[in-house]
Order: sequence, then C-alpha cells, then structure tokens
Amino acid sequence: MQMMIAAVRVFPTGGNDNRAEDNSAGNGAIRLAGVTVPEGHCKWLIEQGIALSAERHLDRLISLIVDQSQIFAKSDGAFLYLRSNDKKSLVPTAGRLNSSTITYGGADSPAADPSIPELELFDHETGDPIFSDIVALAAMKEEPVLVADRADSEGLEIASVDCLAGIPGWKPKAIFAIPLRNNNDVVVGVLVLTDPGEGGVFSEDICQAIGIFSNQAGIALDNQILNRRLNDIGMALSAERNRDRLMERILLEAKSITNADGGTLYLRGKTERKRDGSGLHFNINSDGDQLKFAIMRTDSLNIAMGGTTGKDIPFPPLRLYDEINGEPNYFNVATHVALTGETSNIPDAYEAENFDFSGTKKFDKGTGYRSKSFLTVPLKNNAAEVIGVIQLLNAQDPESQEILPFSQEVQPIIEALASQAAIALDNQMLLQAQRDLLDAFIELIASAIDAKSPYTGGHCQRVPELTMMLAEAAAESDDSRFADFSMDEDERYELHIGAWLHDCGKVTTPEYVVDKSTKLETIYNRIHEVRMRFEVLKRDAVIEYYKQVAEGVRPEAELQAELEERWAKLDDDFAFIAEANVGGEFMAPEKVDRVKEIASMKWTRTLDDRLGLSHEEEKRKARTPAQDLPVEENLLVDKEEHIVYREGDNSTEYMKFGFRLDVPEHMYNFGEVYNLSIGRGTLTPEERFKINDHIVQTIIMLEQLPFPKTLAKVPEYAGGHHETMIGSGYPRKLKRAQMSLPARMMAIADIFEALTAADRPYKKAKTLSEAIKIMGFMNKDQHIDPDLFELFLKSGAYKKYAEQYLLPEQIDEVDIEQYLPKAAE
Repeated sequence: MQMMIAAVRVFPTGGNDNRAEDNSAGNGAIRLAGVTVPEGHCKWLIEQGIALSAERHLDRLISLIVDQSQIFAKSDGAFLYLRSNDKKSLVPTAGRLNSSTITYGGADSPAADPSIPELELFDHETGDPIFSDIVALAAMKEEPVLVADRADSEGLEIASVDCLAGIPGWKPKAIFAIPLRNNNDVVVGVLVLTDPGEGGVFSEDICQAIGIFSNQAGIALDNQILNRRLNDIGMALSAERNRDRLMERILLEAKSITNADGGTLYLRGKTERKRDGSGLHFNINSDGDQLKFAIMRTDSLNIAMGGTTGKDIPFPPLRLYDEINGEPNYFNVATHVALTGETSNIPDAYEAENFDFSGTKKFDKGTGYRSKSFLTVPLKNNAAEVIGVIQLLNAQDPESQEILPFSQEVQPIIEALASQAAIALDNQMLLQAQRDLLDAFIELIASAIDAKSPYTGGHCQRVPELTMMLAEAAAESDDSRFADFSMDEDERYELHIGAWLHDCGKVTTPEYVVDKSTKLETIYNRIHEVRMRFEVLKRDAVIEYYKQVAEGVRPEAELQAELEERWAKLDDDFAFIAEANVGGEFMAPEKVDRVKEIASMKWTRTLDDRLGLSHEEEKRKARTPAQDLPVEENLLVDKEEHIVYREGDNSTEYMKFGFRLDVPEHMYNFGEVYNLSIGRGTLTPEERFKINDHIVQTIIMLEQLPFPKTLAKVPEYAGGHHETMIGSGYPRKLKRAQMSLPARMMAIADIFEALTAADRPYKKAKTLSEAIKIMGFMNKDQHIDPDLFELFLKSGAYKKYAEQYLLPEQIDEVDIEQYLPKAAE
C-alpha cells in the first residue's frame, strides 16, 4: 500500500522477509522482500546484512547503521532514535551531519547532547498515539515517511528532526524517517536521513533499499540492545547487595522486557522457628517445601507489595506438597514450575486445562481484573536447584495495551534473565547465610559471656539494642551537630557487630574475679578457712581451761570467766573480719590496723600444708622452705605463695596496640591481710586490672581478625566504651576528638544498661530517674559525650529502651530539662 499526501509519502517496505526471490523483474533488478531493487543495491543490502549480523558490539552496530545509510543515500545528515525501555518515547542516540562535521553516538564518538530532547510517542493527558510529528508518525505507523520538501509538509511537525543536529536554526529540506523493526515487527528505533546530495531528492530505489536495510538493522539492533540490556542487568544484579532491591530489580526487569502488567517473584524455602525461639521465620533454601511471595507488582491495579515497599504480602506460602498425603502439588502453575524446573507459558488462564486457577478467578472477580496470559519461569542456581520462581502476568501490546500471550521469542530471553537472576540471588542467599552464621556465632559468644556470670546477666545482648537506638536517633536528627552522621546498610551492620562484640574479651576473665563478691574470695570464699582458725583458737582456749582446772591452778569460776571473755573476744574479732570481708563499707585506717592486730594472733598448725596441692600451687610453695611441724603461724597471713607473678613483659604488646595502662607488678595477690585491707569494694588492684583487661583482650582479639573492609571499624567501636571525653578512661586514655561518634554511643549504652539492669544479683537495679541522675553527674565530669547525652534524652531513646527492657517498677518520671544545657545555664 502506498499513500501520497502532497509532498508527504508513507509507504511499505515489504516487511521483515528480506530474502532475494529471483531476477524476474529484468533490467538488472532483483525482487527482494516483495520489492524490486536494482542489482547494485541488492549487493549492498547483502553486504550490509552480513555486516549487521556479524557485529556484536552495540555502539559499533549503531555507527554501522548510521554511517552506511548516510553513505548509501548520499545524505547530508543521518540520525538515529532508539525506543526507550518503556516504549513510550524515542531517545536521540546517534547523529552525523557532513555540512557541519557533527558526529555523536556510536563507537568512538561523544554521546548525544543531553539538550536534545526525547520524543514522546503518546499524549500525556489522553494516552493517545502521536501522529502529528514526522518521526513519531513513522514509529507509530511502523512505515517510512518521506517529506520531499518541508515547505509542502502539509502541517506535519518536523521539530523532532530540526533539533537533532544541536544547531540553532538548522532546518533540513528533505527528510526521510524510517522505522527500524525487530522480528516481531515492533519498532525499536527510527532512522532519519536528511538532504540527499544528488538533486536533493530521495529516489524511489534509494527509499526502497533503505527500507529493507532498516529491517535488517532493526533486527540486529534489537538483538544487541537486548544483549547489552541483559549484560547490564547481569552486572547490576551481581553488584546489588541488598536482597530486597535485588529481587525487585529481577521482577521489574522481567516485566519491562515482556511489557507485562504484573508479576510475582516467589522464593523457595520453609518456615522454621527462630534461633531464640521467639517466633517463626522463613528459611530460604532449595530444599524447602513452600513458595513464599517475595515481591508482587500489578501496575493497572496499583499493587506493589514486598521488597522495599515496606508492605507485607498477606498471602500464605504455596505448598509444594500436600500436607496430608505428601503428594506433589502440580495443579498450581507456580508450584508445578518449582517442582519440575520447567517453564510454563499459558496464553489464557481461563482456558488452561492442567492447572487450577480458581484462586486467580476469585481474585479477578473481587477486583474486576482479567488475568489472562502467564509466563512462569524457574530460578535455578549453579547446581540446577530451583530456588524460586518468576511469574509474569498479562503481556501487553506497547501501543494499544491489548493483553497478548507471551511470545515464544521472549520466553528464552526471560529464561536467560532468570538464569542470571538465580545465580545473583543464590549468591546473595549464600552471603546472607554466612552473615546469619556469623551473627549466630557472635550472639553465641555474647550469650556464653552473659551465661558465664550472673553478674552480667543479659548485658551483651541489651547493649547492641540501645546502641542502635541511639545511632538511629542521631541519623534521624536535624541537629547540626549530627548533620554529617548517617548510616548505610553496611555501616549499620558494622556497628551492630561492634556492639555485640564489645565485651568478647571477657572470655579471658576468670569467673572468680568477675564474680568476686567478698574480699577473701578466690575459687571459694576463704572466710570459711579463717573461721575454722578461729574455731581452732576457741577449742585451744577450752582445752587450756580444762587443763588448768585439772591442775587446780586457779579457782574454776575465775577460769570460766576468763574462757568466756576469751571466746567473746574471738567472736567479736571474727565478726569484724567477716564484716570487713563483705566490703560493704570503706576501710578506714583504724579498721586496717585492727585487721593487722587480729592477724598477729597465733595458732598452731600440725599438718603439712604441702600435701594435696596442684602443680602450680606447689611451685609457689617452693619459693619458701618448709617449716618443721608443729609450727605456730599468724591467724591471718600474707605469704609469698599468695602472690602470682606476671609471666612475661606485656609492655611491648601494649605499646603496639596503643594501650596506656598502669600495670600492677603482680598478676594476683591472694594475701589475706592484703585483701581484707581493700579500701572500697572487694577487688584488689590486680583483680581490678584483670577485669579491666577484658577490653584490652577485646581489642587484641578483634584487631587480629581479618575483617572485610565493610567491618573494619568493629574493633574501634567495640574497644572504646570505657574511654572518657577527657582521657581518663582506659585502655588508651583517648579523648573525645580521638573517638568516633559510634564509639561514644557505645559508652553511653554500656553505662545505662549497667545502671538499669535488673538481673545483677549483687545490686539493686536503678530506676530511670536514678540512672539518668548518675549519668548527669558523669556528663558534668566529662566521662560521656555531652551532645550524645542530650540526644539520648531529647530523642526519648532512654524511654524507648526502658519500655522494652526495664521492670515496670523501674520506670518513673524523669525531668530531663535539668540535665539539658539550657537548664545548666
């Protein structure tokens, strides 16, 4: 069919059957694709067809199409529009203009000028196709349009051509717009030629040949555009680290390629109980017995659920096997594909005989929708295991939006995409599995530390929660002091890991030191041993009493009174030692003197104290010579054997890690008088150092681990929660400027949790107001970050944490104003 409107001509080019028929046309002409073409042109078309088919690089292919068409038509200009992914516009891609030496697009040329606008193919308001523009007309009519002279263009707009050179005022006279169609006769672009050199007219032969060339070019372009798109998709999928975004990209790309109205991505797995027993979660794996709805989209119904939308999909997982008899569920198309690993392409669900679409029909009835064509493709990993399913719904004609079956040509493309997607998704799942294993292992260590001592309770588990609350408050704050603070997914995870590992060094701290609740406690409370010595002295007094009574040295009544006085003194002295052992009160100098006075009392040992000892204790005993028995000893003693020497010099290692610590001379000193003379609490300087050493060991352990780049700051976050803002903390005596914001957050979380913990047997849990008051003093003393403490209060993070973890009786009213800077002024 040919149509002539004045100087505007729209005519067919013979479709995509480009085979030469015979030479029956005569006069050196050949009929090609139903069109008579001069023999010379036919040779050129064959050569170009071979070149187009052989070119595998998209940019070089674009250059080939533009350059060869320009040379063949002897046109001044040659330009190429490519259709956008959504099919709704044409994108200026390449151009050549000999008269102005303009070259852009394709291989070895700069990209198109971004100021050249895209050409819309549909009216924004009505959605109707645009036929008023020459290029749009060629695309929408799917036929070449020739304007021999723009002066006779019959009102056809030519602005889409005038802009292509990027030169103000450039207005070509003759214009030939040729659509480039793929194998399915879908327009993938438009070739625009301007102002031929010979007589300024595009001849019939040239137009026919270029028309056939455009069909060859359209097929080659479509293949390479698709290849590049699949490559780009593959690279994007491989680079995507967020599983929700990855799954969305997979589904949306599949929808875009097929122009499908809807789609669902399912993941294969099974429902399991969470590690902590708090509920159920879906464990994704190829051995699962269910398909879970992961992502759902239906554009015409404005349905977008799952993934990054934040909207949960309300539908239950699809069971792959019958719950009662265990038979495989082949009646649902998605489960069938998951079980067989084979693609299913259904032109019309309402006419499908092998599958049960009753649920689909029920959905349609409730929404007024019409589910028709389905393309369901398995996601197979490298081991050929089905890990999920992509199901696409209702392929649409890009122009009329008519619902069509999914073509046989597009099916292998989606299968190729599914293969790429499955590998990327499987890699993500493997990475997530490794991350889950790491999390579980870290939580196991933290739980073991908490379980190791009732004195720390759930500390290691609660500090991460409070740390993340404070971090979220800082990230969301509009306060200029936190303007530079933000966290992406990796940074959140890095802080999460650092918080969970902040006390991992406690695995090296002996329990009897951590749990030391009395001064004489080591593995056991040695007050029992001391009490036995007092018992011995009391028995000695009784024996002496009876001995003197028998000998008649003095009157019995006098001796009885003396015995009772002696017993009373021993009872009082033991009560004092026992009270001092508890460590509840400050040991004033006079109390220490009394300890020494009581210690000087003598008792007689008749048994060898070197029997039944461990190897280490024997070594300590061997420092002093054995005494002949019986031997008289002080009631309380500081013996050489009570001292545990520090093995080796740690100063070099401490310097290596930047620790600035006052290291006690000895590892431990178990001397009885030494311990009972502790001024406050129950710990000696050696034991206090050993407890503080947990943070040293935390840093040493973590800095020796090969953390990836995304977790490189874990040691710093975990190792800074005992530092202060003025350098009085430990182990590095860092100041505020030397600490990152997350490390300072950890300090606040660690302190607040310790103050409010209700599972510590050695102290009563503080109320909210009491804890905040103590932290207020610490803030004044510059032990914690003032900005973060203010944020901690203003953001309500303290209250949010209290509502989750504190006992109801601990939660009281807190007047935070008195702790804020304005109140202080």
